[in-house]
Amino acid sequence: MNRSYSKIRHIQESNIKLEKRILNEQSTSNNDYLEIANYLHASMDGLNTSEDAENVKSIIINRVKNKNDWEQVKKAFGVKDGENLEQWINNEMRLNLQDILNIINQNDTNFKKENSMYEVGTKIRLISNRQFVIGRGYNYGTNENILDMENVVVTKKDTDGIVVKVPYMYYQPEQEQFNTPKEKIQPKSLSNVCVKIPFKDIIQWREDTLQISWFTSSVDNHIVNC
Repeated sequence: MNRSYSKIRHIQESNIKLEKRILNEQSTSNNDYLEIANYLHASMDGLNTSEDAENVKSIIINRVKNKNDWEQVKKAFGVKDGENLEQWINNEMRLNLQDILNIINQNDTNFKKENSMYEVGTKIRLISNRQFVIGRGYNYGTNENILDMENVVVTKKDTDGIVVKVPYMYYQPEQEQFNTPKEKIQPKSLSNVCVKIPFKDIIQWREDTLQISWFTSSVDNHIVNC
C-alpha cells in the first residue's frame, strides 16, 4: 500500500528530530523510547522501498545503544495490528530480524567497552577532531595547535560527562580575532590540571582514545578544580 504524502512528511520530520538529538547521551528517557518506537512504526507501515528499510536500520544503529534500550523500545512500541515490534520486523521482506538483533548485540558490546573508558581510574588518550581544526585553520587562518593529551586519568564521572586529570598539556589559548598575528599569540602549558569533558563533546572512541569536538582554545573554558 502506498503511503500518503502526509505520512511520508511525518517520517521525514521524525527523522530530522531524531538526527538533531545528541548521539553520545549517556541515558535515554521514556519519551525517547516512544519517539524511536513511533519512528520505526512509521517507517515500516507500508514499507515498500530500500530507503525505508535503511531508515529502520539507521535509527537502530544510531539510537539503540544496548540491549536494555531495545527492550524499552519494544515496550514503547507495544502491539500494533496484533503484532509486536520484532514480529513487524520479521514480517517485512526488506528487513531481516536476525540482522537487526546482530546490530543490537554489537551496539551492546560497544556500549560496554565505551562505558568502561569513563570509569574512575581509567587511563585514556584525548585527541581533537583533526579535520575540524584543520578546516577552521584553512578558513580563518588560525594557528591553533592540534590537541593531543596522553596518559589522561578519569577522576570523576557524572550524568553530564567526565573529569580527567592531565599530567601535561601544551595548547593554543583563545584568540581575540582570527587575524591576530601569529607572533602575538603565546602558547600555554599546564601540568596536573583537571578538565571537564561533557559527553556531548565526545565524537567517537576507539580502543583507549576519545576524540572530542574541541579546538585547543576550548581548554580554558573546561578547566575545573581537581
